[in-house]
Amino acid sequence: MSLYNCPECGGQVSDTAAFCPHCGAPGKGVAANKGDWFERNYKKLLQLGLVIPLSILGGLALIAIIIISFLRISF
Repeated sequence: MSLYNCPECGGQVSDTAAFCPHCGAPGKGVAANKGDWFERNYKKLLQLGLVIPLSILGGLALIAIIIISFLRISF
C-alpha cells in the first residue's frame, strides 16, 4: 500500500482507497470501483446536512426580525 496526492484537494490518499477521505474524489487502484455512492459523497452529504438546516434557521430568524420591527413601527 502506498500513498499518492489527491488530484482534487492534494490530500494524502491510499492507492487502495475507493475515494479521497478529504474531499470524496474517486480513488485509483483496485478499490477504485468499489464503494457505494454514500461513501464517495460523504463529505458533501455532511456539508448539506449542516448548510440546509442553518440556512432555514437563518431565514426564519430574518423573517422574525422583520415581523417584530414591523409590529413596533405600527404601534
